[in-house]
Amino acid sequence: MALYPNSSSIKKSVFTGFAILFFLSVLVILIPGAYLWLPAKVRYHIVEKHTVSVSDGQARVNIGIIVPKSGPYQTVSSPIIQWSGEQEWISYAYIDTGKLWGEIEGAQPQQAVLEYDVILPQGKAAWESPAEKQFTLPGEGIESDHPSFTTKALELDNDPYKIYQFTSQHVVFSEEDCIHTDTSALDAYRLATGACCAYSRLMVALCRAAGTPARMIIGAILPDNYFPIPHRDAAGIPGAGHAWVEYYSQGKWYLADPSWGKGYLSLLEFNRSDGRHLSYGERNNFYEVRDRLFHWASGQSFIAEEGLTYIIASSKDTVSVSSEIGITKKWDGRWVNTLAVTVIVTFSLCKIRDKLYPSEKSSNPKT
Repeated sequence: MALYPNSSSIKKSVFTGFAILFFLSVLVILIPGAYLWLPAKVRYHIVEKHTVSVSDGQARVNIGIIVPKSGPYQTVSSPIIQWSGEQEWISYAYIDTGKLWGEIEGAQPQQAVLEYDVILPQGKAAWESPAEKQFTLPGEGIESDHPSFTTKALELDNDPYKIYQFTSQHVVFSEEDCIHTDTSALDAYRLATGACCAYSRLMVALCRAAGTPARMIIGAILPDNYFPIPHRDAAGIPGAGHAWVEYYSQGKWYLADPSWGKGYLSLLEFNRSDGRHLSYGERNNFYEVRDRLFHWASGQSFIAEEGLTYIIASSKDTVSVSSEIGITKKWDGRWVNTLAVTVIVTFSLCKIRDKLYPSEKSSNPKT
């Protein structure tokens, strides 16, 4: 009987230890990379409910709703609306607006229910579309003609990626500034603090100062639930309200999110969609349409409730509203990528092991 292990068993032990370390390294590096980098599609189902009631008699109610449309990095199915009163829909470039109205009684509260599906891809986001002149000029809160921006853009070689990196690193994110959506590009540059709107305006201003057309986008970040468990909000937009940038270079538009661009996320949020950004279009265009819709709704005397993408007004101050937005992830192709990479890596390791150290059965066949 051997008192010491032979060289073959030692080699197997070494290989086993190496394989375990390698597999753990794969789990730490390659698996998250498969989830975050490989092209995939994520599908969400969104349900928006507004229940309206009046405590006495009857009341006239106006409901204005904004719904996102399909665009360069999103596909939105035709919405289904349930409402017992009258309705009218108007289509714009990146959003649809719905006008709902009717009479309600206290004993019969009315409910407006909007449902639609959203497919958001993960991967490179680039598309061809004209670059309008307005996206090259200074604007409200975007002082791209200021000497500070023309000088800084030149220091950054007028390069969109360097501008994106500078913006991400220069501004320190502030939770307190999330409610201050009017921070200008110059304030963001001088104070070096702000939320997503500050980051976006600063990058847009620097891009325009560099001669690169750019625009600020208003939208939402959909929740990244790992399982198909409904996410519910009482807010006026699915998920969390957000702002980012689209810039134009060499005949194409690209997506960039400087407020999410720090550290290892730098490349993930430049020229890419991450499967969570739901666009409502360019900021000024969005608010122009929103103001028009809100002006119609507020033709009634009392604003019962309003959010970023809806408003409910009534003829009486005794009207109450209960609103809820539910988001369910129906499909996430990123997990399919992760599973596929895990299987491939595991299979490859087993094949390498069997090739280097064949089993005794295969190496000593019966004669």
